[in-house]
Amino acid sequence: LREAASELTLAQTSGDRERGVVLSEERASDSPAYRVFKSRLEYLLAGQRMPTREPIGKVDVLQTAPASLIADFYHHYYRPERAVLVAVGDFDPAAMEAKIKARFGDWKADGPAGPEPDLGKVKPDNTEAKLLVEPGAPLSLQVTWVRPPDLRADRLAKRRADLIEQLGFAVMNRRLSALGRSPHPPFIAAAAFKTDQGHSAEVTMLNLLAQADGWREALAAVDQEERRAVQYGVRQDELDREIAEVRASAQAAVAGAATRRPAQIADEIVNSLADQEVVTSPADDLAFFEATVKGLKADTVSAALKSAFAGEGPLLFMASPKPVPGGEQAILAEYAAAQTMAVAAPAAPHA
Repeated sequence: LREAASELTLAQTSGDRERGVVLSEERASDSPAYRVFKSRLEYLLAGQRMPTREPIGKVDVLQTAPASLIADFYHHYYRPERAVLVAVGDFDPAAMEAKIKARFGDWKADGPAGPEPDLGKVKPDNTEAKLLVEPGAPLSLQVTWVRPPDLRADRLAKRRADLIEQLGFAVMNRRLSALGRSPHPPFIAAAAFKTDQGHSAEVTMLNLLAQADGWREALAAVDQEERRAVQYGVRQDELDREIAEVRASAQAAVAGAATRRPAQIADEIVNSLADQEVVTSPADDLAFFEATVKGLKADTVSAALKSAFAGEGPLLFMASPKPVPGGEQAILAEYAAAQTMAVAAPAAPHA
């Protein structure tokens, strides 16, 4: 690790040997699913940096980049102030710390630091649609609300709000799952969620898969469930069921805490760094969960779920294996028609 941190030679011959390997990986990754992913990202984050920076890089750069260009990046960004070393295992922490200091204590940055990239800002948008005809890809459709990212560091209040919101999405997804299992399902699969998109935007997405000729029915069905959740919220019995599900999972994590592998814990720590999250134990997670859901009312969860569907858009993105008559205007017209349909309150449970 110390060698990789600052002592790589990055010789021209070494780079030339790897060039063909990476170009081969680039060709292999150019699948229908990947093209759909790239097109959707370009649409949702229009004008921002993230869609222009796929990890594999650009073909012309891969073909021609000299070792000096790689070394330039290496010295600008592989630096002690950017590095975190994680060690997890059955060892004496003091002895491990001494070894790390001995190996890494003389690491000095080479030259000036590279700048943090400007990720760009979320573009204001009205409801729009984009259609990508991609033979070989299944028909998929996303309805997405986009907001500026929430870049605050981890804190209890933020975790509490996120948990309450996640419980709302769990109720909504159980409703969608029930529709998908009905005798005449309107879609193959559907789900709703909110996520951070590479620190560039926060998105709430309705995601569905449908038969190529069944997208209209599928779109109307997920629109109904989204508006039902926003207008009528969740019922207390639905919320209580999701609380019981999450509680069982958290209790199982506590029971298995002593059997977690060191690599699993190390990965959890590493994955927390970019999002400024604090890694907490399963026991702490369960205690936090119980404190949050104690006396939690459906009205509170309903309000959180409603606020999740605010933002720019929605933006509609469809990938279809064949042309859609009317194209993007047909998608917009179908969504507008679905919005005019009345929405009923969720039905009460029955035996």
